[in-house]
Amino acid sequence: EPLPRESLTRFQRMVSVAELDLLIAGLPEINVDDWQAHCAYGGFLKPDHHLAVWFWEVLREDLNQDERATLLHFATGSAAVPATGFKTLSGYMGRPCPFSIEGRTDQDSTHLPTAATCFNRLRLPLYRSRDELRLRLKTALSGVQSFHEGAMGLHPDHGPQPPARAPAANG
Repeated sequence: EPLPRESLTRFQRMVSVAELDLLIAGLPEINVDDWQAHCAYGGFLKPDHHLAVWFWEVLREDLNQDERATLLHFATGSAAVPATGFKTLSGYMGRPCPFSIEGRTDQDSTHLPTAATCFNRLRLPLYRSRDELRLRLKTALSGVQSFHEGAMGLHPDHGPQPPARAPAANG
């Protein structure tokens, strides 16, 4: 049911179109410094562990804004940063939940990163080098992008694809 005109008019006096867009869509760019400042660590990871250091280097130096948004979506379920930044990131049921990186020792470095979106958690195996981390992360993100394109009925090389048809019954 649409809002009554009087309520809409009152709302428009309180919030500009730009402010409403920011509240709905989030920040237009991902600030890696803010992301890192509000990150929690789990498993064997600490902020100064080489894997964590490599992770933030890869985000800053090797991923563009679209890839960062894909990574954020992969780990949190949303490609947008809240209007107030990473400090107000929420998780399951809208409760405050910081982004976190968890070091995994139960998977070797041939495994791709995994995520727990309800908890804004990215899980990283113990990669042996920065390049290995970058490669595995980009591989995981390309799979996420392909999945989203498939779910939207898009093919990366040919644009929208018609829905698949069931084979005609012979008879």
